[in-house]
Order: sequence, then C-alpha cells, then structure tokens
Amino acid sequence: MPIIPGLNEDCATLVLDCLGTPSLLSMARTSRAAVHPVHLRLVHDLRLTSSERASSFLTFVIGRSLESALHVLRFYIDAVKKTDPWPTLLADVLQRATNLSRLEVSLKTSVTGPGYCVRIFDTCQQRFFDALVNLTPALTHLHIGQCSPDDLTALQGIQGLRSIWLGTSVYESREPEMMASNMASIKRIIAGNANTLQDVSLVCPNSKGVQLRFEGTCPLVTRFAFFQVPIDFTSLSRAFPNIRRLKQEYDAPEDLGASPVLPELTTLVTTDALSQPILAGAHSDYPLLRCFIIINIHRYYSSTWFSSLLQTIKRFYIHELSLRDVAVPPGFFDQPSEVKTNPIATFLSQLLEGAPHLRKLDLCLTYEYEEAQIDSVVSVFLIRGSCADQPWFR
Repeated sequence: MPIIPGLNEDCATLVLDCLGTPSLLSMARTSRAAVHPVHLRLVHDLRLTSSERASSFLTFVIGRSLESALHVLRFYIDAVKKTDPWPTLLADVLQRATNLSRLEVSLKTSVTGPGYCVRIFDTCQQRFFDALVNLTPALTHLHIGQCSPDDLTALQGIQGLRSIWLGTSVYESREPEMMASNMASIKRIIAGNANTLQDVSLVCPNSKGVQLRFEGTCPLVTRFAFFQVPIDFTSLSRAFPNIRRLKQEYDAPEDLGASPVLPELTTLVTTDALSQPILAGAHSDYPLLRCFIIINIHRYYSSTWFSSLLQTIKRFYIHELSLRDVAVPPGFFDQPSEVKTNPIATFLSQLLEGAPHLRKLDLCLTYEYEEAQIDSVVSVFLIRGSCADQPWFR
C-alpha cells in the first residue's frame, strides 16, 4: 500500500519533507502505510528548547523504538530542574542510537538554587557518557556544555569526532585543581581524536592562570575557537598547523603566549583588535589573512583605535572587514556638526583611499543608551551616503 495513493515512494517522501509536524501527525492518523515514514520524518533533525518538549520527544522515541532512526539531536534548554526526566531519557535513548551523528546539549542560562541541577546529567552521568563513548559509533559532531571535571574525565575515551564543542561548568571549575583537571581532560579528548578532528571550540570560564598547552598534532583541524581560555599560542600553532579560521575571546592579552605562526589562516574573529598577538606578528606569518571580524568594540571606540585598525587592514591586505556591535558612546553623534569629525566618519573616509583592496565592509552600529537623538540617526545616514557608491559597503 503506497504512503500516498497515486504517488510512488520517492514522490511521497518529497511531500513528507515539505509538511510540518501537525500535518505529519494528521497523515499518520489517517494512513497506516504512512505511520512509519512519518515517524522517521518526525525524528529526522530536532532542536528542542524546553524540558517539556525534550521529555515528550524522547518518550515518543522510546515508545516507538525509533532510537536507531535518530541522526541529529539538539538540546538548548534554559535550565535543568532536579525533577526533569529528559537527561535520564536521553541516556536511555543513547543506548540504542547507533546512527546518531550529531549531538548538541547545552543550557541557555545557568540557574542555581533549590530544585535546580548544577550538572546537566547529575542523575545519569555514568550511563550518559558511557553511551557516548561506547554505543554511538556514528557520532562525529559533539557539542556539550556545562561539563564538570568528572564529565570531562568520563568523556576521554570517545573517538572518531570531526567537530567538538566543549564548555566547562561555571560553578564546578573555580578551584585550581579543578581547572587543571579540566585542561588535562580536554587535551586527552583532543589527542584521542587527533586524526579525525576538523573543528574545535572550547569555552572554559574560571580558567584564569591555567594556560592550555596542546600536545601532539591535529593536521585536519581548520577551524579553532576559544572563549575565556588562556591559550599557549606557540603550542597552538604546533598542534594545529592548518588553522584557517580562528575565533578567540579572552580576559586579557597576557592570557596568550607569543604570536603563533599560522600560514593557512584566512579568517580572524575576535573581540579585541589592538592587543592581538596575531596582529603583532610579521605579515609573512599570515600571508593568507583576508577576513577580519571584530565582534564588539565597546571599549575601544576612539580615533586612535580606528587609526590602528586602518593600519592593520593595510598591513594584512584585508579583503573583508566586519565590525559587529559597534557601541557608540553618548555624545559622539548628538550634534550634526560632529559628522565631519566623529571616529567612524573619519575611518570610513580614510578607507576610501587607504584600503583600495577592501571588497566588503559590514558595519553594525548600536547605542549605549536607548534615547538616541534624531541627529544620531541622521549622522549614520550621512556616513552611509558618503560610501554608498563603494562596492564593499553593505
């Protein structure tokens, strides 16, 4: 019996791919032949954003023995209560999720206090991590946050990963010995996947004073990101010689070692452009650097800062520049007369002549106060008008 009368299986599958969850459920109730294909479609690629949805979905999977049909699971939930069943249900599902290739588990906010768990998998840690290490042979992408030192220790045997995103717990990593344990486990996890990893991201708050030094070589890694992690740049360039995209955020420049040599680097994403060890290095160390993205320049809004940025663009022959979330302080745009002298206007006018190689500019202005004067808006439009004919201005 066909899934949809009058259509072959391929056409019916295409139709199912276009239907939303309510329509799929309705089809499963009206056609017995459609029940299994609909169930497979419902578990195809999930992003679960609440404990209730996560628990309901995992119960559905277990009740219909659909564990082997799972390929991608994403959990981005506000917080975990001690009474939430979904972490235990997920550990149960992983026992038979032999085709799962991507798993993402993270909390959007960290809530502490009576009734809440500090650890995501507090009640099922051993079963969850044992399943990840031993029972998910197809897993290649792992994103897991709020890891305790015990979680990272339990994860050390995992292999075959191509992409890994690890975040440590804010609450359980404050002591020096816990920080050291986290760093040691992270190094072992990366070393255990050295021949397969292509993308590495690390988020380690409270790691101040415990610099991460890598061992061995991961030749396939082309994307590396770290946040609040003191990194030894010399070991970074040695362990990951083929990085093309580097994203970094740290508390202070002294958290980083000497300028690395990354000959394959094409894209740098950062929050601080003036204290970059990379930008202090010789141009010959980064001959391919062409894309420069600055996430936030709240503290650096000044003529001197923009002048230094212009020199960096010239020096490295930057083709693409993105200034995201440029927080404009009060007073810079309050008077129309300041349009001719404010730092952004001056910077953009200098770009016209000083960086002819620039092909693309993304500029996002925000204000430090909500009651921005109407003159502020006029100023921005005047700046835009002066550059509207440039091919790089978006």
